[in-house]
Amino acid sequence: MSEIPRVVVTGIGIVSSVGVGCNAVSEALRKGQSGIRFSQAYADLGFRSHIHGDIEADLDQQ
Repeated sequence: MSEIPRVVVTGIGIVSSVGVGCNAVSEALRKGQSGIRFSQAYADLGFRSHIHGDIEADLDQQ
C-alpha cells in the first residue's frame, strides 16, 4: 500500500470570481454581484456550458 501524500496549508483567504479577500467578497455579495459570466471562447470551443467564473488576481503578490 502506498503512503498518503502530506498536505501543508500555507495560507488562508478567499480568491473567487467576485473578488479577492474577505472584504471584497463580502461587499460583492451584499451588493448581489455575481462573478459568473458568458464566455464566447467556451461557446466557440464547443463546450456544453458557456458560462464561467473568471478570477482576476495577482497570485504572485506578497
